[in-house]
Amino acid sequence: MRRATRSENILPRRAPLLLALTLITSLAACDQQGQQTQPPGPSNTTSFHVSIFNACNAQMRIRKNDPKDEANTVFLFKNMRETITGTNETLWLIDDHGEAVASYQPTQGKQNVRVTADCTAIVREG
Repeated sequence: MRRATRSENILPRRAPLLLALTLITSLAACDQQGQQTQPPGPSNTTSFHVSIFNACNAQMRIRKNDPKDEANTVFLFKNMRETITGTNETLWLIDDHGEAVASYQPTQGKQNVRVTADCTAIVREG
């Protein structure tokens, strides 16, 4: 009768641990996709006037309606305020890699918003 080696004895005990580790890393990789949230559907806003302040310590960009459309880009320099007007468009916050990190659906009329200090959201002021 052959006696089992040390590596043959350890493998069955570590198999559940290896399986759990593989499962956790695959779930973590899946979690990296789709972190931006879709804004609500079209609203009945006919015109808006957004005054937006960049509290982020980096230059950011705002794109109207389509996060990939570079033609409708407004640059937000750090600690500066910019005005954006429109009708029924969604405002997208774009990082320095060109990725949409947040969106904002303006309401009818004038409003003040700001980009958060951590550069991840657009929030309404007051």
